[in-house]
Formats: sequence, C-alpha cells, structure tokens
Amino acid sequence: MPKLKLGDKAPDFSLRDVQGRPFRLSEHLGGKKTMLVFYRGAWCPICNLYLVNLQSRVPQFAENNTQIIAASTDGPEEALSFHSRLNLSFPVLPGLTTEIIKAYDLFYNEQFRHNEPAIFILYPDGTIAYEVIMSTSLGRPSVEDLLAYVSRI
Repeated sequence: MPKLKLGDKAPDFSLRDVQGRPFRLSEHLGGKKTMLVFYRGAWCPICNLYLVNLQSRVPQFAENNTQIIAASTDGPEEALSFHSRLNLSFPVLPGLTTEIIKAYDLFYNEQFRHNEPAIFILYPDGTIAYEVIMSTSLGRPSVEDLLAYVSRI
C-alpha cells in the first residue's frame, strides 16, 4: 500500500472503545478536526507521559475545535485500566489490527507485536492535514507544536 500523503482521506476503521462500545472513525469526524494518536501501549512510559501531557491540554485543543483519539494494540482490559489510571477524557481504542496498522503505514514491531507511535491530524472531512510516523518511541512532536498547528488550520 502506498504511503498516505497530506490531502488523502484517512482510512476509516472500526474498533471498540475501552467501554466496549463500537467506534467507527468516520462517525466521529463531523465538524471537528481530529488528532489520531497511535501509541505503543500502556506498558510504554514515554507513551504514558505523552498522553498525560495531551490530556492536560484537552481544553486548548477543544478551543481549536480539535478532538483527540488514541489507539494501540493493547487488549481491552489493559486499555481500560490505562484509560482510568491516566484519567483520560478522550477515547482510547484498543485492539489495533494489522489491517489498520498497514492502512496507516505505521511501523510494526513484529517481535513485541505492537505499533510504533504516529500522529495524524485530520480536517473535519477526514482529509489528512498533518502526519508524523515514528519508528521508535522517541521523536514525537511537542504538545505545544501540535496546538500551534491545529490553531492554524
């Protein structure tokens, strides 16, 4: 599959959120920008810190008409515990499939069976406005940079 480019439509997908409710990306796009945060897993301390930092800025993202959605290959129980422990107010979607990982061109660590981090910012119609895909846990854009970006689009 070719690498996604700015201006492409983000691949739609369906998963269940941490409460077990069906969650289809396309049903959550209307009227807001969406920041999809693919994280390595609840076991990753850098991911924990990053998501806590995002949580601390949720009001500023909301002021910029931007919602946050996080996803990983974690199992449902692990993701629910993670969501509660970090007191996250945004949706966390466990159970990323290899099809979704491939559709978003994410790096996949086959030895440990998890995706590496990535961030996609989508316009309200699902078009990709920004993307960064990492091959390790390091190198993520700062939360301040993400806020500056969403304030300009």
